[in-house]
Amino acid sequence: MQSTTEADANRGTPPDLDAIRKEATDAAKASAAASVSQINALCLIAGAKELVGDFIAQGLTPAQVSEKLIERKIKAEADALQGKDLNTEFLPQGQAGKDAMNNPNRLMDAVKRRIKGREGVRS
Repeated sequence: MQSTTEADANRGTPPDLDAIRKEATDAAKASAAASVSQINALCLIAGAKELVGDFIAQGLTPAQVSEKLIERKIKAEADALQGKDLNTEFLPQGQAGKDAMNNPNRLMDAVKRRIKGREGVRS
């Protein structure tokens, strides 16, 4: 389907400015609605539905919202780890000795042990 401006150009008549404005307005509304929908979905997935209105009011694009939500998650994770000693957090008690501390794979080994310990436990 040709747009109003293309049809007018093909007939040699002057363009209908009201029709052009309406097409532009309709396209802008559709784009804005799509952005709002994407921002809402991103915030819901991130568990931050309270931020939808703020992001829309700031005029952020869905890509910018995604970036802000990722930064927010990284900060929350860093805050949660603040002050924790990860060397002892993931090592079983009694294994935080010199050998365990010198093992470059100690974190992965600890994770594997935790996974093995949970394999028999299913809820």
